[in-house]
Amino acid sequence: MDFEEKQRLGDLAVQIAQTEILRRLVGHYLYDADPDTFRRRLSAFEAAVVEDLTSRTHFAQASKATNEYVREAASGYASRVLGTINHAPPDDHVPTDGDAT
Repeated sequence: MDFEEKQRLGDLAVQIAQTEILRRLVGHYLYDADPDTFRRRLSAFEAAVVEDLTSRTHFAQASKATNEYVREAASGYASRVLGTINHAPPDDHVPTDGDAT
């Protein structure tokens, strides 16, 4: 494995780790014992995230087409990540003090 491949894999590993951390935090934050309430909260959260991402210019110096692509790609990625969060009790998301050693 050459240096460039290690760099790309390292970047990918960071993205995977950050995504998993985000999934667990959001799942814990939005959790409700009632699955329907949880799904409504998650749906509202996703809608707000997508709205924020699609309504903003991310790179002022970039072209309109570039910004449109970034908005669409970012909002699609956010929806895909949030769509992987399942209804699970907080104990399944965060270790207890005894487990965090």
